[in-house]
Amino acid sequence: ECKERSYLYGRLIAVAEAAERSAYDSGETRTPNALRYFETFSNKPYQTWEEIYNRLTPYLNKMDEGKRRYYTKMIDEITNMFEHEEFKDNSKLAPEFLHAYSCQRSEIYTKKTEEE
Repeated sequence: ECKERSYLYGRLIAVAEAAERSAYDSGETRTPNALRYFETFSNKPYQTWEEIYNRLTPYLNKMDEGKRRYYTKMIDEITNMFEHEEFKDNSKLAPEFLHAYSCQRSEIYTKKTEEE
């Protein structure tokens, strides 16, 4: 429900990380693009989100329809919570984005564990 810019961007990067990891082949352990761009993202989120999203797209396309819809829907819902001008703001994120990142990851992995 929080619509604060840093919080929403924190949620987005968590979803991108989880989505990419879920598309990995069994045993694949490489670092997801969201984590590789983490510091840059925290300093220039608007500009870096485009790069992360573009790199995420092939992973989304690799998924089955249900999983792709699940992650795309989350990204769309979070993105729609931004005020347009705040989404375009490329200034450094407040440390609050780390809280949102952790909360969103926890939510994703808790749901996944419960569904399994």
